[in-house]
Amino acid sequence: MATEATATVPDAAHDEALPAEHEAEDEELEDEEEGGESFRPSERMVAMAVLVVAVLLLGALAALNWAGVLGGGGVANDPSRTARAVNGCAIKPGAQCARVDMRVSLRSAQMSGADLRQAVMTGLDMTGADLSQANLRQATMSQMILTQADLTGANLRQANLLAVNAGQAIFVGADLTGANLAGAGLNNADLTGAKFPRAGMQGARLNGAIARDADFSGVDFSNADLTGADLTGSTFTGIKTDNCKGCPAG
Repeated sequence: MATEATATVPDAAHDEALPAEHEAEDEELEDEEEGGESFRPSERMVAMAVLVVAVLLLGALAALNWAGVLGGGGVANDPSRTARAVNGCAIKPGAQCARVDMRVSLRSAQMSGADLRQAVMTGLDMTGADLSQANLRQATMSQMILTQADLTGANLRQANLLAVNAGQAIFVGADLTGANLAGAGLNNADLTGAKFPRAGMQGARLNGAIARDADFSGVDFSNADLTGADLTGSTFTGIKTDNCKGCPAG
């Protein structure tokens, strides 16, 4: 008796549907992964961003320090950062600067209206500089060169101008109350309307100076020389005139 063999015929429609379903699921997973990656940067990208920000911050700090914004108060900044050369002397290691005058020159500087209270300016060369209306109260200006400088209306109360060279300088309307002008050279200077009450002018030279309507009340002119000065309308109440040349009676 012959055995009748049976064979299972696969359902073609079912088999075709399975791969299609898997392909759709795979596409959905890929879309989700791609979408998630756009909102979640990799660790490498984060590290690079942090590095870039750090470099930018360091650059900004270096620029501020170079400009002197972050310099310490009360002392001068490192000369190598604030100046390239002084009177032809390069500021660098091994510089050849024998017999060079290292004093800073501010000739013809424009500093009108500047606030220079208690500034230390000893020995500066400010020939022809504009310091009109500047506030120089209690400034240290000893041995400065102020030849032909303009100090019109400047506040020089209690300033130290010991041995300053201010020939032909303009002090019209300036206030030098209580200032130290001992040994100052003011030859041919214009002192019209300037105030000098209680100033120390021992040994000062005012030869040929124009000092009309100036106030010299209480000034010590000991050993001073006012020969040839125009003192028209000026006040000399209570002055000291020991060994003074050209001084009026106090």
